[in-house]
Amino acid sequence: SSHATYAQPGIPMGGPYRQSRTARTHDGALRLQISPKDAEVFIDGYLMGLVDDFDGTFQRLHLEAGEHLLEVYRAGYRVGRQKIFIGPHATLRVRYTLVKLGPGENAEPRGL
Repeated sequence: SSHATYAQPGIPMGGPYRQSRTARTHDGALRLQISPKDAEVFIDGYLMGLVDDFDGTFQRLHLEAGEHLLEVYRAGYRVGRQKIFIGPHATLRVRYTLVKLGPGENAEPRGL
């Protein structure tokens, strides 16, 4: 993947969610409208790419239907973390802006 250089050592890139050309029939999708667009996207601890990879009309992150942990990491910002539920054949849109770290705030390690 073109974003492999962003992967933290020990964190598999994409893991069981590697994007395939053909989505399974029970899959759902995630569309991310998160700022900043160069933040890294983790699903269930696996680095999937950048927000910018999954924010367009035809850009979706296809995932198995069910509950997942979405984490969005960008140096200098608080980690965006939320549980999401993706229904079969549905697209969930997630929209928010990461909050910059304040003075003296320490960044969390990414991909926890």
